[in-house]
Amino acid sequence: MGKSAAKTTLGLEENIESLLCYAGIWATGLLFLLIEKDNRNVRFHALQSLIVFLGLSVLTFIIGRFSFFGYLLWLATILLWILLMVKAYQGERYKLPKIGDMVESILGRMPSAEPPGPQQPAETVTQEQPASASDAPDTVEAPVSPKPDNKDVVLKAVEQALSAYPQLAVKRGNQTDLEITSIPGAAKEQAGQKKVNYSACLLAREDDRLVLFWEMMKEGGVARDFQPQEISFTAEKNGLNGRKAAGESLDYEQVRVIIENTVKPNGWTFKTVLGKSKAMYPR
Repeated sequence: MGKSAAKTTLGLEENIESLLCYAGIWATGLLFLLIEKDNRNVRFHALQSLIVFLGLSVLTFIIGRFSFFGYLLWLATILLWILLMVKAYQGERYKLPKIGDMVESILGRMPSAEPPGPQQPAETVTQEQPASASDAPDTVEAPVSPKPDNKDVVLKAVEQALSAYPQLAVKRGNQTDLEITSIPGAAKEQAGQKKVNYSACLLAREDDRLVLFWEMMKEGGVARDFQPQEISFTAEKNGLNGRKAAGESLDYEQVRVIIENTVKPNGWTFKTVLGKSKAMYPR
């Protein structure tokens, strides 16, 4: 797992701090809620840990640890504790029913600990008063172009970059920002060549300007996940040249490179993830 580019007060990776929010149940939740000033996701996990496990601790004390119902509640607390730590380590902002919405509502009302980002309101350019009042020009409203780090600007730039490849279909998704798939039959297939299907998804997180990218290739009807660090398919073994299907002009590894080279000039960080769920909207 690569390091997360999201900023944290302690300088740790975001998923590590999120896990630690649950590690010491409500005590570490309270601790990270007080010391974490930069990362919204870590603050969410910290407050959720504080509310859930402090409430369960009080309830277990009232019922009685060694009663039958107390034992069941204690067992449920252990299972929930493990689940939340796993989800946090995987980088997922896992919201418990009702409680997760309440946590987000509380954080929304709390004063923001993060320094306000740069704002670019419409600027009013007023020319200096000339010597003659009759020559004074009117006030000019100067239009402001979209911020280069705006999410929609980045997504449109990626769509434009990939539009040069007719083998790919790119569309906005319901569970992620962009879905990228190969178009069957777009490349000329020759006898004996294996068919290759490519799919990928992209999630742009505007709060920390991070693009998460996941990709997969299906070759010969057998799904094979690949990442940049894995060994490329060989031409002798399956008719492929690297990750390029025989007869096609597009090397599928170029998709990742094209996207990375598109988002970075806009001030965004690019990260390839191993799990598809990490490049999809939180559930």
